[in-house]
Amino acid sequence: MVAPLLPADPRHLGPYWLAGRLGAGGQGVVYVGYDADGVRVAVKALHAATVSGADRVHLRKEAAALGKVASFCTARVIESDFDHTPPYLVSEFVAGPDLQGRVEREGSFTPDALRRLGIGIATALTAVHAAGVIHRDLKPANVLLGPDGPRVIDFGIARTEEMSQSATGLKGTPRWMAPELFRGERATEAVDVWAWGAIMLYAATARPLVAGDSLPSIIHGVLNAEPELHPLPPSLRPLVESALNQDPEKRPSARALLDGLIADGTSEGGALEAGQKAASSLPAPPPAPSLGDLAEHAYTGLDSEARSAVPRVLLRMVGTTPSTFRTVPRAALQDAETAPPALDRAIGALAAAGLVVEDGRGLGLATPALVRAWPRLRSWAAEEGDALVAHQGLADAARRWDEHGRRSGDLLQGTSLDEAVTGTVAGRRHLTLSLLERAYLDGSVAGARRRARIRGLLSATLGILLLVASGTAAFAVAQSRDLAQRNITVSLQRDEAVGSGLAAAAVSLRRIDPVTAQRLAVAAASLAPDAPESRSALITLYHQRERDSFAPSGFDTLRGTSYSSDGRLLAYADAAGVKVLDIDARKVVAAFPVAGTPIRYDSSSLSLSGDGKVVSVLHEDGLVEFYDVATGKPRPRTFTVPEPFVEINGDGTRMLSMQRDRTLVRNTLTGETVVERPYPLNVAYLTRGGNLVGARKAALEAWNAGTGERIKLPRLDLGGAPISDLAVSPDGKLLVLEQDHAALWVVNWEKEEIRNLTIPKSEVSGLLSFSPDSRYLSRGDTVWDLTGMSGTPVLRFGSDGCRTRVFGPDGRTLRCVDARMRVNVLSLHAVQDPGRLSDLRTSTEAGLSADGRTLIVQSFDTLDVYDALSREKRRSLPIGALESSHYALSNDGSLLADARGDGRLDLWDLRSGTKLRSLATGRKFVQEQPLAFSPDARTLATLTFDGENPTVLDFWDVASGTLRATSKGVSTQGYLGAGHSISGDPKVLFSPDGSTVVSALDQGVVEVATGERRLPPTTLESARAISADGVVAAAEEDTVRFWDGRTLTPGDGANIGSDPATMAFSRDGLLAVSDGAGRIRLYDVAGKRLLGSPLTGHYVDPRYTTISHARSLAFTPDSSHIVSTDAEGRVRADLIAVEPLRAALCARAGELTRAEWATYVPTAPYRSTC
Repeated sequence: MVAPLLPADPRHLGPYWLAGRLGAGGQGVVYVGYDADGVRVAVKALHAATVSGADRVHLRKEAAALGKVASFCTARVIESDFDHTPPYLVSEFVAGPDLQGRVEREGSFTPDALRRLGIGIATALTAVHAAGVIHRDLKPANVLLGPDGPRVIDFGIARTEEMSQSATGLKGTPRWMAPELFRGERATEAVDVWAWGAIMLYAATARPLVAGDSLPSIIHGVLNAEPELHPLPPSLRPLVESALNQDPEKRPSARALLDGLIADGTSEGGALEAGQKAASSLPAPPPAPSLGDLAEHAYTGLDSEARSAVPRVLLRMVGTTPSTFRTVPRAALQDAETAPPALDRAIGALAAAGLVVEDGRGLGLATPALVRAWPRLRSWAAEEGDALVAHQGLADAARRWDEHGRRSGDLLQGTSLDEAVTGTVAGRRHLTLSLLERAYLDGSVAGARRRARIRGLLSATLGILLLVASGTAAFAVAQSRDLAQRNITVSLQRDEAVGSGLAAAAVSLRRIDPVTAQRLAVAAASLAPDAPESRSALITLYHQRERDSFAPSGFDTLRGTSYSSDGRLLAYADAAGVKVLDIDARKVVAAFPVAGTPIRYDSSSLSLSGDGKVVSVLHEDGLVEFYDVATGKPRPRTFTVPEPFVEINGDGTRMLSMQRDRTLVRNTLTGETVVERPYPLNVAYLTRGGNLVGARKAALEAWNAGTGERIKLPRLDLGGAPISDLAVSPDGKLLVLEQDHAALWVVNWEKEEIRNLTIPKSEVSGLLSFSPDSRYLSRGDTVWDLTGMSGTPVLRFGSDGCRTRVFGPDGRTLRCVDARMRVNVLSLHAVQDPGRLSDLRTSTEAGLSADGRTLIVQSFDTLDVYDALSREKRRSLPIGALESSHYALSNDGSLLADARGDGRLDLWDLRSGTKLRSLATGRKFVQEQPLAFSPDARTLATLTFDGENPTVLDFWDVASGTLRATSKGVSTQGYLGAGHSISGDPKVLFSPDGSTVVSALDQGVVEVATGERRLPPTTLESARAISADGVVAAAEEDTVRFWDGRTLTPGDGANIGSDPATMAFSRDGLLAVSDGAGRIRLYDVAGKRLLGSPLTGHYVDPRYTTISHARSLAFTPDSSHIVSTDAEGRVRADLIAVEPLRAALCARAGELTRAEWATYVPTAPYRSTC
């Protein structure tokens, strides 16, 4: 029986989310929990106060031993973490009651059931003892009656045989303990055999072997036990009698018990298999339903209208961690799409099932573990993705706005509004806007439009900024008067204030109007080049995906849209006729009326030829006309189609018509039918040359539209699922097949290869589109690089409301129409700009020198050396396979140290490609133990440790290869107390002058020349980088903590929003931080601020893959670029310097026009900024 969690209970232990209590005892509490995949587990949390440092060492050994136990009739041990507070052990969850509860409720077992129970427990003990483990606390409460037979659980005080040589302490449950334990003798496997006999007698009689409630009476009873065996079946009496022998030497082994129980020969195979098979038929009550089962039962019992409200209700309560789950006022659940009675039915069913609870504040989940336990809710949350967090932020802001009287000053603006519009509204899959949130967002959008139109508002903002910048009100008033006089020379202070204001305006408009935003960023940098706001705006605008966004006149996507094959032109219909838009020029290049019946409201009502010269128009009466785009005149040939699907090919000479009973390809000039299939195709595609490729269910076929002959295709065996979409690459070499909207296959005709692409779970199906060079594929929200090795996406656009994206003429942008009827141009520079080194395709090890100039790559048994910026290979070295994470580059990239597992340390000169020397260090280098060169490359430091003993820090003279000094770490217990351990990811960080080193947790600050400890260790863990002025950056969950490397005292922290992984300092004090998902953030340490939006060139959504995160980071010597590499072989050099960024944006978007300057800088005379 699962009891609710108590208020003091944790809601998660490590990665396991807890749902309730299974039991509690002197050692700890057992919870039912769920892992990230929704698998139910049992989590035993030990009382931290009772576990000493020595206990943790023993517990680790016990867990390792238990991991060797075969899973026959036991609950498999899954994981343990005894350094956690509290320590815990995770095992397989067995869905069934324990033996003690079963006997108390239903009484004794029948003879056949008793025999099968005995076989099950004996099988478990045989497996346990074979692994050298003694249970020591076997009792009815530790035997679960699962659906596949009895399972022995709770090895909480188990000991390995080796440890039991001196283990004579009284540990166990007295009523079920063997007599020798009360006599102070060593515990052997025989104590478990005694417990087996006592359990068998208990199951046969429903009474324990020894009565009494006090410990003395129980001990006396055990030591003088004369068991009454007549209630047992005759076949079991000898085995139970021998098991309960007072002399442990005369008891049988568990294997002997098992052999005796299955000796009738009815089972085949080994003893363990036979025992498991015999025990599996033991009758057991139906297992208790899981939390997910309860939720599914409640959900499926609702009507369809109430079911649709369930995700809208529950997702508002969900957080990213158990501590961030929310209580939601009932009023906040009402939206415009759910009738109040249906909402009440949904909430009532969830509450009746114990899934949600209501208090004075509102409704909340009874346990956060419901998200893990119920696949449906887990899928809803995953599909919602980042929009879930964005929606919660919007809900909180709307509530505050309403509580404070709906003031205009509380409305969203700038980046917050931008993220709310694109991340919450367009991106939601199941969530809806409440009535309050809708009113709040509508008011915010209206306010943003108002601010963009009203000229004087920015002047007021700049006046306030100037007031802050000048420091005195009197000076600010004087400056305000100066600003009003356009003919007076603009002062430096005013330029800085105006520039800061323009930077803020640029960021706020960056998604609403990217072109204007880029021009504003250029102007800001021209006026205030040294202002951090200007640099932030430049970084954000240069690296963001949005390049343009605008609403064409009369745009109506309901009447259909169609792109030319190069993505340059977009045809759309309005009430007057057809327009053709040049997207890059933002200009309508053709407009002409369409006579006859209205154009059909359908997605395929228009089809623009690939060359953009012909457009087909489908009328409501089924008439298809063809118009010449240049003249706007209709062609004489028309067609009538019964079904609303029409598509024309690249030059407009072929028309595909898919009908209910057949598929046709016609010549649009002559009217001739060139291909006719007497059956419908579930999907069809016209190539640029006019050939037909289609699928009938799962069968693929192709036809030559010139001759009408069938084209022979290689046989593809993709299973029975129907093909739901397909596309042919521009070079004709690749065919992409979408299967049942759930799988993507890429077929290479030339190489006769087929490969699968990973489709994110939350992906919404969209048009398949190739880049002009056939390298990239777009579908829905996702882009794949078809030359990559993993098949995982390289880019996900997330929640921008676009469903159909096509590549632009140069293949470097995507074009789409969003839900707001705006045309968007989206850049792919984040995935296209980096070079991919072919040798990196199969590599998992790559490193950068600190100056960002030298890149080393492990490729099989060679080491390749590259220029990191030009990506030219300098040389290859026959170095053999590098040991994982066991190399170091000197800061200038001239030297390499390679540590081997046998203790050898090789030094290489990368300029000449020669090995300088090999050192026999006498140390054992294992994974994650670091090396580092001093800044002048004269000294090499190595750090070694074995996980239990203190670390050893050696300093080697590079020139002579001799050991200069050694420092042995101190015991962390003496400085930090129990519970601390050496970091799993230590670094060796030299001070800027190379005289000292900051290293692992037990080293502190060590002098290089002598190995003497200048400062004892502190709580500094996970140190990642050190700056030119001696500031150490360390990782702490989602925060970077800055330490003084000379005094080892902690300072300020910077919250970067996710787990910091790799870090690097620039020479001028900037810090680059990469998180586990590959996003790179730039932090100004002196200014204590993040600069710009994250760089996302290595980012891939971690819900779907973790392969593409950044592996190494470095700044170029002039701090103009951040150089980075990842596991897919991408090498990036991201621009971050002000002047080059300003020049690049000038070339891309130009400068503010005079009209725009008058709008955004009304108090200063116009100046050219490019």
